[in-house]
Amino acid sequence: MGSTTDQRRTAAILLILAVVFASCSSAVDRSDASPATTLNPVTTAAPATASSNQADPTSVAPAPETTGSEAADTAPSTTTASADTTVVRSTTEAPSASPTTTAAPSPTPTSPLADKQPEHCTVEPPAMVRTDVTASGNRLADGSVDLSADPQVVDLGGTPVWVLPYPVDTDGGWYVALQSGTAVFVGSRGTTSPAPAVDGPPVVVFEADEPTIVSAYRQHERFENPLPDTRVVHFGEYSAALVDPTDRYGHDVLGDDIEAGAVQILNACTGMSTTIVIDEPSVIEGISPILTDLDADGVPEVLVTTSNDRQGARLVVYGVDGSMVAQSNPIGSGYRWRNQMGVAPLGPNDEMEIVDVRIPHLGGVVEFFQVDADRLIRMARTDPYTSHRIDSPNLDMGVLVDTDGDTRPEVVLAAQNFGALVVLERTEDGIAELAELDLDGLLRTNIAVDQRTNGSLLAVGTSSDQLYIWGR
Repeated sequence: MGSTTDQRRTAAILLILAVVFASCSSAVDRSDASPATTLNPVTTAAPATASSNQADPTSVAPAPETTGSEAADTAPSTTTASADTTVVRSTTEAPSASPTTTAAPSPTPTSPLADKQPEHCTVEPPAMVRTDVTASGNRLADGSVDLSADPQVVDLGGTPVWVLPYPVDTDGGWYVALQSGTAVFVGSRGTTSPAPAVDGPPVVVFEADEPTIVSAYRQHERFENPLPDTRVVHFGEYSAALVDPTDRYGHDVLGDDIEAGAVQILNACTGMSTTIVIDEPSVIEGISPILTDLDADGVPEVLVTTSNDRQGARLVVYGVDGSMVAQSNPIGSGYRWRNQMGVAPLGPNDEMEIVDVRIPHLGGVVEFFQVDADRLIRMARTDPYTSHRIDSPNLDMGVLVDTDGDTRPEVVLAAQNFGALVVLERTEDGIAELAELDLDGLLRTNIAVDQRTNGSLLAVGTSSDQLYIWGR
């Protein structure tokens, strides 16, 4: 009997030891596992080559823009320095009240910015009219404009600086900001009347279906340390703006010597904020990013122009999570700028292409880029044209819009001397100039489009104190 009891005790002890051993082994396995993704990671994307951050013994002080040299963008390069080093800062915040969401946000994701919005979260696009045409900053207009007839010309009584479509009467109209700091409404029949003036580029918003003129600089409070003249852009649940002002790059061609050191992206559904920081000495040279869906997956990419005093400007595309998607080669000389214009299916087979104007103050080269793996490859170019007047904050002197009724957009921008508008068509063989529309005076404003399904209108203001309107 005693022997049996001892055997039972021994078996029980062995069982207990086995359980304890298994528990310890499990604990060791958990401690060796990869740690869970944190909510606020700091990662580095696309490091620059060592040479990109070394002192350049041949660099010189800033000089007026000259044509300089450029790196070829027609094929991937194995020698061009990689894009500026970026650091992605991500935080979780309460979703902003603007844009409006239709439901509460989903639980915070464990990685910066969810790739797809939660199924129950729908964000209404902001109802607004802007000088950069769309809320996303992509200067791509809907509808078709007939430019074949003579334009309607309206005397404004002052030099215009900004133009926007505005419902002055039942047939439409325009809002025109003047150089004097005042503004006028222009009716569809050419009548003028005083209008309220705002600081910076105007925006028409619709509150309770009533149009209101506001400044493009509104909504800055949603962002951390915004660039003073940045414009907030929107695409679905995403909003973005340029932040972290810096004077480390003294090119000074956009109206001041302050550029952005980063771009911040907000997600209204998840409450996530991601900031893509551009490594010194480069900056983002512009006033806003463009949010555009280059790969048709429903999630936008972020297009910016980065610049420095050694290589000049390049186009860079990021994901909304801060990852590098693609980049062009830099121009190749310091203090050389690109004005990113828009994105549309412009290729011969409807491929998505990015349009910019390289060195718009000099030769004014219009370029068309396609994404090829992690590169932006230039597919076509032509010159001389322009989309920007040096020292001006107006980056909207170019637009993509259909002008010949084939539903494919053309590029409308200024002749190099600002004395005419020019229409360029992307063709299978390259680029063709379709039309040149002479102006009495020089182009002074953005190119505005009143987007309509039954025939859009296009308007510009000139140094002769007149408003030109096509499409009637």
